[in-house]
Amino acid sequence: SGYVCNVVPYILIPRSKFVYHYIPALEVGCLLVAASVNFLIYESKESKVLSILSKGFAFFLIAIAFIAFYYWMPWTYGFQLNHADHLRLRWIEKWGYGFI
Repeated sequence: SGYVCNVVPYILIPRSKFVYHYIPALEVGCLLVAASVNFLIYESKESKVLSILSKGFAFFLIAIAFIAFYYWMPWTYGFQLNHADHLRLRWIEKWGYGFI
């Protein structure tokens, strides 16, 4: 609920939003992923099959986090991108900049 409470107010605002608006939600989200992975790897030992499935899901979450980081790394670190690359990284039309 901490993640949702930090993100929802900014989702509802139609004007431009900046990266610093999402930093509290990012911190809460990182803590939630870390706690979930910790629980899935170390705490779920009820059965052998459930343990294997939970560890697989934990590694899936870690892989998704690394893929997302690599995917949006050009925006995060301000790499030079052409117009087509900016459009490729955008998932939502509102994720535009003044120059796109």
